[in-house]
Amino acid sequence: MSELPDYGRDLIEINRVIRNLAPRCGVDLGDFSRISALLDETQLPCKTVQDKALVTLRGLMFLRWKVLHELQQ
Repeated sequence: MSELPDYGRDLIEINRVIRNLAPRCGVDLGDFSRISALLDETQLPCKTVQDKALVTLRGLMFLRWKVLHELQQ
């Protein structure tokens, strides 16, 4: 019998970090066109601290999507 990992705490932490990073990166989480553009961007600059935060935000958004996808299966 296979057991599913408990993603509850991980998802809470991912959401917390996303909510903290988004304003620092100038991303409104209610602006779906901006979120979509961020997720579609493949060549983000990574020179400044804010650039690195944006790359982290993008990665966490993908991770969140993956966790939610796993929970639905």
